[in-house]
Amino acid sequence: MPTRSASSKHLGKFRSVYQNQLRLGGEVVVQQGVPGRMPSGRIGLKAGWHPLSLRLGSSPAGLTVTHPDGQTVALGADGLKRAAGVAFPARSPAADLIAAIDFTQWDGKPGFAALDERCRVWFADFARREKVDGRMAMVSQPFATTEGPGGVDINMTRGTGRVPLKLQQLNMLDPEFSVGLWFRSETGDGQLFGKQGLTAFGKRYRTVWAELRNNQLHAGPGALEDVEIKPGTWHHVVLAATPNRIALYLDGRPVSSAPGTPDLATDALDILADHPGAIAGLTIHNRELTPAEIRSLFEKGPP
Repeated sequence: MPTRSASSKHLGKFRSVYQNQLRLGGEVVVQQGVPGRMPSGRIGLKAGWHPLSLRLGSSPAGLTVTHPDGQTVALGADGLKRAAGVAFPARSPAADLIAAIDFTQWDGKPGFAALDERCRVWFADFARREKVDGRMAMVSQPFATTEGPGGVDINMTRGTGRVPLKLQQLNMLDPEFSVGLWFRSETGDGQLFGKQGLTAFGKRYRTVWAELRNNQLHAGPGALEDVEIKPGTWHHVVLAATPNRIALYLDGRPVSSAPGTPDLATDALDILADHPGAIAGLTIHNRELTPAEIRSLFEKGPP
């Protein structure tokens, strides 16, 4: 924030520097001006548009401001607005990546695996590391287990079935994300990813999910469904979810969409629950990927 050290006719000498204030959505984010009241610089925001205002008191003639692209201009009547737009750096999908699982790095052992320092990765004792069609993959075997991280998993024992791979402590800072998965189904029935179960109070819950039913791809929340999936073939599915919109992509192309929901937050996902099959790569981004970015992930292929 710019400051001013001279005295002020209205505020007095000791309050003269407190004339600048930044507000976002009507709430003060940062200010220089009220003794004993210094905001932290952080406020909670929901997804959507918010009004932003900057209040500047009388300031020295040589005051400048630096824009995000590095350009510095004089903060006068002619410098408050530039003729050209501000050039923000291009966003990269890797910048918001909160999980990326490469099964070529897995040793095939059950339990927790150090595959990604951004989250906890756990494999069941029936998960296998095998090459399938030349791709290193995790293969889910068709028999059950009740052992989970730290012992018996309450969600397994209450009806969510066999879970060969669990992701925990996903560090989602924003209520939107995109889950991408390279998969091969052997049966055409079962979950691809999601999180469901019962709370300690017996209440059933379910977050975002994607699954196959009778060779048909379904996803939610919302009635997302599309083309038939042929068992024994590799596909890339992406579910991009925000509070405003949820979109389903298959093999790089959009296939279905629905209105979003504010209840998207989750810090864990189960992979291939009750689903004999294989996965060759998995990514989770903490934002909605664009159609071009999703197409690029598909064209790149699994690790």
